[in-house]
Amino acid sequence: MLLHFILATALITLLPGPSLVLIVMQSMRHGVAGSLLAITGVVLADALLLLVVVGGLGALFAASTAAFALLKWLGIGWLMYLGVGQIRSAADTVSAEAVAPSRAFWQGLTTTLLNPKIVGFLLVYFPQFLQRNQPILPQMAQLAPLFLATVWLVFALCALLARALRQLPGAERGQPWLQWVAGMSLIGCALASINL
Repeated sequence: MLLHFILATALITLLPGPSLVLIVMQSMRHGVAGSLLAITGVVLADALLLLVVVGGLGALFAASTAAFALLKWLGIGWLMYLGVGQIRSAADTVSAEAVAPSRAFWQGLTTTLLNPKIVGFLLVYFPQFLQRNQPILPQMAQLAPLFLATVWLVFALCALLARALRQLPGAERGQPWLQWVAGMSLIGCALASINL
């Protein structure tokens, strides 16, 4: 069962989304060190949201239309802000290089914390791997760290791959285009979230 959990977590982590876009762009722009800060922010946010879900607040939050709507619109605004920033930096490579990589941690943290789909995902994902006849807390104490470690490792491998791809001939010329695509992807994620 644990192997299935790890594989499922790895595959889900590889699905394109705002966190993956942020991590790849950090790696392309600032190297692996910048992306590791973003990954740490994403995983810390996942850990905080897991605590919310395990504490039962996730179900309460999911039932509160106003709280969900507030988080949803904050998340949409944040993704739009990040997307526009990527597009603007694609046109101005000087300012793109001047962005401090230390902001990557906060971008990773807020991108994940403000994503209302994460709480819903965690609420439906973990029960698939829990044994009904066993106490939930000990099981979550085993699965939650495994989930967080898997997410961190998969994102780190994506960052390494993105950085390696940057070393390919012609990659530097394609970076503004990739930043534009990343910006449009973030804006697309924000627009898709409107219909949730």
